[in-house]
Amino acid sequence: MALLKTWKPLKTLFKNPYYKKVIKDINRNRKIKDIYPRKQDVFRAFKVREEDLKVIILGQDPYHTPEVANGLAFSSSLGIPPSLRNIFKELEIEYRTPIMHKALENPELFWGNNLVEQGVLLLNTALTVEKGKPLSHKDLWKPITSTLIKYLKKDFPDVVWLLLGNKAKEMAEDVTYRVSTTHPSPLSAHRGFIGSNCFSQVNNLLSKLSKQEIQWIPNNNF
Repeated sequence: MALLKTWKPLKTLFKNPYYKKVIKDINRNRKIKDIYPRKQDVFRAFKVREEDLKVIILGQDPYHTPEVANGLAFSSSLGIPPSLRNIFKELEIEYRTPIMHKALENPELFWGNNLVEQGVLLLNTALTVEKGKPLSHKDLWKPITSTLIKYLKKDFPDVVWLLLGNKAKEMAEDVTYRVSTTHPSPLSAHRGFIGSNCFSQVNNLLSKLSKQEIQWIPNNNF
């Protein structure tokens, strides 16, 4: 937790009785169930430095297949899950640039560390999930992530939000600078995400705020 100490809401959260109970229950269940991501990665999204924060991408919950979720929304430690594949597809459409083989081999660097270093907070509305059971922990986390999102809205009013899916829209629909689409999963990507130009829209808002745009596809794909 040492790297997270600068985030004011986390300092308070880690002392909250409800949070302590949730974490205790989840850790107890880890002994008999497969729960993702690993304990040390649950709050990995908040390794973005507060002073660097420019964009918040809000998703749903972690991937529920083994060894994939890493604590960063839509990022992957192993392979290219369907939602991330659709994100790559949208990036290729918007920027007319192919996602190169080396990025596909290490998506955690391409969609993960690369964005974190640029001030992008990759946050889900639920921070853990049980193997094979999407949204299985959404009710556990909702009071916690709702509090975190309220803090982010209050203390970072000029941050641009990219809300992906209905769960994200419900929890942050009142932010000032936002771009909203359907979730990039195969079930909904073609009902609003693909062709949305959502990443370009985020950069347009950053430009209007006189902030440096996000380099969504680094030169040579990192």
